[in-house]
Amino acid sequence: MVRSVSGGLAVALVCALAGEARGQESPPPASGDQTILSDVVIESVRPGVARRIDRTSYDIRDDPQAKAAALIDILGKLPSVSVGADGKVRLLGAGGVTVQFDGKPVQGVDVKLNTLTGADVERIEVITNPSSQFAAQGTGGIINIITRKRQRPGWSGQAGVVAGTDGVQTRLSPSVTLGKWTLGATLNINDQHISNRRRADRTYLDTAGTALGTRAETSRVRQKNDGRQAEFKVTYRPTDKQSLTLSSSTFWLDGDEQGRRVVRSAYAGARAYAETRDGDTRMRDQNHDLSYEREGPREGETLKLNANYERWRWIRAADFLNQEEGVDQRFVTRQGIMDGDTTLKLDYERPLGGKVMLTAGGSWVGSDHVSEQGLDNISGPVGLGASYARRLTSRRETSAAYATVQFPALGWTVLPGLRYEDMTLDLAAAGRAVRVRDSDLFPSVHVSKDVAKGVTLKFSYSRRIDRPDPDNLDPSLQYATGDSAWSGNPDLKPTFTDAYEAKFTRVGGRASLDVTVYERVSRGEVSQIRRLTPEGTSITMPVNAGDVTRRGGEASVRGPLGARVRYVATANVYQRDGERLESGVARRERALSYDGSLQLDYKAAAPTSAEAQQFQLSLRVFGPSRSLQSRASGFYRADFTWRRPVTKKVSGVLTVTDLFKTQKYRNREWGAGYVDLSEGRAAAPRVRLSLTYQIGGKP
Repeated sequence: MVRSVSGGLAVALVCALAGEARGQESPPPASGDQTILSDVVIESVRPGVARRIDRTSYDIRDDPQAKAAALIDILGKLPSVSVGADGKVRLLGAGGVTVQFDGKPVQGVDVKLNTLTGADVERIEVITNPSSQFAAQGTGGIINIITRKRQRPGWSGQAGVVAGTDGVQTRLSPSVTLGKWTLGATLNINDQHISNRRRADRTYLDTAGTALGTRAETSRVRQKNDGRQAEFKVTYRPTDKQSLTLSSSTFWLDGDEQGRRVVRSAYAGARAYAETRDGDTRMRDQNHDLSYEREGPREGETLKLNANYERWRWIRAADFLNQEEGVDQRFVTRQGIMDGDTTLKLDYERPLGGKVMLTAGGSWVGSDHVSEQGLDNISGPVGLGASYARRLTSRRETSAAYATVQFPALGWTVLPGLRYEDMTLDLAAAGRAVRVRDSDLFPSVHVSKDVAKGVTLKFSYSRRIDRPDPDNLDPSLQYATGDSAWSGNPDLKPTFTDAYEAKFTRVGGRASLDVTVYERVSRGEVSQIRRLTPEGTSITMPVNAGDVTRRGGEASVRGPLGARVRYVATANVYQRDGERLESGVARRERALSYDGSLQLDYKAAAPTSAEAQQFQLSLRVFGPSRSLQSRASGFYRADFTWRRPVTKKVSGVLTVTDLFKTQKYRNREWGAGYVDLSEGRAAAPRVRLSLTYQIGGKP
């Protein structure tokens, strides 16, 4: 029933868009529709695309889905960005992406992307090949989410409620500017429930690869999350060229999880049992930030100082009850993580004359980390062993300094840069202490040339690093369920990546085109390796899986299909050249994959003194992927959004995500003596209806 209704919506919208495109001619672009300023190109300001020599910004304020959809859904629609069925964000097909809020990395990113909406987001910066100005951590690139900064005199902001098949969210974000002061606050209350199903079939093999028997597993998990976010921000502007901002925010989440797993065995060496799980998750995050910005006497001269402290805690406990051959077996797993991060940062930009711009700065980050693991084997399976409690503590300090200089040379704009980072990690676990230190240089270079009116050619290179987390260096065995566990690897080394890009951009009234050709060479890329113990426990451990090269090309085109219809289409095809481990033997393998998206926006004619209705249909395609010991299938997903103004102050948004219930995963994993085939999906389609009230004037 839902599938047929969803399909009807999609077909009706496509027909309406096609008719509108045939019936109307595209108007000429307005004089302010496209602007080229040095190395910044601003196209169609709302919705807008701003291109700089080292990044691309997307204005999402007019995206109808932003009012109700989770941030993870908004990211998946942007060019160069893809979100897999596992919820992981990728840039140009690669993982290791650093997600920032207002230029700062935060803890608990996955939770925040799935619980916060885009209602208070102004734009999103996509940086596929960062310059040396940015921290070198994260080999996949950077996504920077810029929140709204309201400075209009008087009151502004929004209040809204979102209700859907996956929960209810209420939001209030008022702001007031009185003279030199701006006061703002945000309150989000999010009650969310999630349901997932999974099926896994395992085939046991002998050394010759002959099947010995099978095991089948079915599971279902229901999770309820109660999330709260509160923020207070005050900005003081003593002059037009100075501002001091103090903000304090807190985010907390309480989660309850119930799961049931049934394992049936047709192999003498495998257990058969039914498992129920009752889990509790608690997350607490506090962030305090002080920022000072000043414009110098020269146009373009700026000084930015920032001090930030974040404290993040995550606690999870799960009570398991296994029923095996009429015998009850009970055990409890516990995990707790506490992080405290202090960041001091300075950035300075100064024009040196003749279109030469110097950017320089530095930062210091001190991170304290505590991880506690525990197992209470009350009457559990013998293979679990005795109860235990383990504790890991670490202190990481990273100091950095950078400089970039942008200047013209032979008709090109050149931006070379160099960053120096010194990292020290002191780690204590299981009665032993470890000290790790590395110092390295991270160069970058970006060059750009306007080869014709509206046509730009860019080349770039950067070197980046992915340092192991402290927990990934701890070899202690940690149980997740009765037959699955994971451990760190004390021999794990950092991954270094050299990234090369060539980009062609053409900005036009009827169509704007971006074509990117890229190559990423990662040395010692980290992958997960899995093995089975004689008792049937699956143990996962990170390893450096050799050198991996990703090369490919992406094309993105956007423009009007008439006076009221716009489109954005993106296609990315890439090849992964890396190691594959099978039967204990590592061999090189080249695998082709792809991802892409198509978005159609229709804006109806606006009645007198009222805003227009908006319709949006988006389709995403995500190709298969491979790693050292696994292969995942692709999927496609369609979303529909309808935004309708109710009054001048109130608007409603209806969003239906995963219209055809197609976002699911099918994985194949293998190791010594087994092959696993698994598939799963979340409840779909998900329907959300939001009502938003505009406080004061338009932001």
